Amino acid sequence: MSSVPEGPAAVAQGGSPGSESPPGSVRELVALAAPLVLSAGFLTVQLCLDRIFLTWTGNDEAAASMPAVMLFSTLYGLLQHTLMYSSVFVAQYLGAGRPERVGPVLWQAARIAVVGGIAFLGLIPLAGPLFALVGHAPEVAALEAEYFRALCLAVPSAAGVAVVNAFFAGRGHTWTVLAVNAVGLLVNAPLAYAWILGEWGFPKLGPAGAGYATVCGSAASLLVGLALVFRRRYEAEFRTRSGWRFDAALTRRVLRFGLPNGLMYAVDMTAWTAFVFLVGVMSKVEGAATNVAFTINLVAFLPLVGLGQGVEILVGRRQGENRPDLSAKTTISGLKLAVGYAVLISIPYAVAPDLLTRPFALRADAGQWEQIGPTVRTLLLFVAVYTIGDAVNVTVSYALRGAGDTRFVAALAVGLAWPAMVIPTWIAAARGWGVYGAWVFATVYIFALAVAFLLRFRGGRWRTMRVIEADVTKEG
Repeated sequence: MSSVPEGPAAVAQGGSPGSESPPGSVRELVALAAPLVLSAGFLTVQLCLDRIFLTWTGNDEAAASMPAVMLFSTLYGLLQHTLMYSSVFVAQYLGAGRPERVGPVLWQAARIAVVGGIAFLGLIPLAGPLFALVGHAPEVAALEAEYFRALCLAVPSAAGVAVVNAFFAGRGHTWTVLAVNAVGLLVNAPLAYAWILGEWGFPKLGPAGAGYATVCGSAASLLVGLALVFRRRYEAEFRTRSGWRFDAALTRRVLRFGLPNGLMYAVDMTAWTAFVFLVGVMSKVEGAATNVAFTINLVAFLPLVGLGQGVEILVGRRQGENRPDLSAKTTISGLKLAVGYAVLISIPYAVAPDLLTRPFALRADAGQWEQIGPTVRTLLLFVAVYTIGDAVNVTVSYALRGAGDTRFVAALAVGLAWPAMVIPTWIAAARGWGVYGAWVFATVYIFALAVAFLLRFRGGRWRTMRVIEADVTKEG
C-alpha cells in the first residue's frame, strides 16, 4: 500500500499544502483541490450510472431512486459531514505546528463513526413504514424502501472512510483521497451494473442492487484507507496508533464545530428531499423528470464540492497559522475558479440538453421517455441558471467552515431552506402550479443563500475564528 502516490500537492509532513505555489494563489488551490474534484467526479460517475441503469429498468425504478438516495443522504449527511470536518482540525493543528494532535482527533471522530454506523443499522426495519407515509404510488414506495435498506448497510464502512479521508485531506495529501475513493468506484460500478440489471448471471435486484454495490465499494475503500493510515511513518509524527485514548474535551470540540457542519448539510438535504417528494406527489412523470435533471446536475455540482473542500483545507491551515489574509486570498481564488467553471458547464445545459439526456433515453422505454424527456429539457434551463449561485454558495460556505464559522452556516440553512423553497413548493403542489413553479422557488433559494454567504464573508467575523485550542495556535 505504500506505493500509493500523494501527489504534487503533498509536501513534507507538517509543511504547507501546495507550498511550491504562491500562498493563496489559484495555482496553489488547483494543486490541492484537483484530486478532490476528480474524487467528486468518481461519485458523480457512480450516481449517474446508478440512475441510468435504473432508468433502463423502468419509470418506477427511476422515480424511486432519487427520493431514497436523498432521504438516505439527509440522514447520513449529518454523520458524514460531522466526521469530514475533522479535516479542518487536522489542517489547523498542522498550521499551528502541533502534528501530534492529529491522531487523537481522528480517534475521537472514529468513535463517533462507530456509534453512527450502529444507529443506521437500526433504521433498516423502519424503511417500509417510513416510505409508505410519503404518499407515493405503492409500487414506487416499495422500491424506495428496498434501496434505503441496502444503503443503510453501507454506513459503518462509509463513515470509516470519511475519517480516513479527513486525515489525508487535512494534510493536503489529496491524491491519496483520490486513490482511496477510486478503489470504491472500481468495485462499485461493475457490481451496480450486474445487480441492478441482472447481468453476468447475477440476480436482477433493481434499486436494492445499487445499494448492495455501494456496500461493497465502501468496504473496499475502508480496507485500503486503514492500511494506509496505520503505516509506521504516520505514527511517529501524528500518533495515528497511540492516540487512541478517549479525550472528552477533544470529543466535545469535534462535536461543537463538526455537528453544526453536519447539521447544515442535513437541513439543506432535508429541504431538497422534501422538494423532491413534493414534486413526486404532483405526478410520476414530473417526479421522474426531476430525478433525471438532478442527476445531470450532479455533473456540475459535485466537482464544485471538491473545489470547496480544497478551499476549506487551505483556509483551515492559514487560520491555524494566524494568517487570515491568506484565507481571504484563497477564497477569492476559489470564487474565480468556481464561477468560471459554472459558466462553462451551464452552456451545454442550455444549448444541448438532448446530448446530456441521451444516456438516460438509450435503453429506456420509448413511450415512457417521450413523457418525461420534454420536461427534463426545460428543467435543465433552471440548472443552467442556478449553477452560478451554487458556485458562490459552495466556495464561500466552505471558506467560512474552514475558519470555524459552522454555526452561522447551519443557522442560515435552517432559516432559509423551508420558507424560501419547501413551503412555496408545497403551495405550488397544492394549487397546481406544476413542476416549473416548484423549480422557480428552488432557484430563488439558491441565490438567496449566495447573497447571505457573501455578506457574512465580507463582514469578516470569521477572521478571528479557530476550531483548535487557543493555547496551541502560533502567534502570527
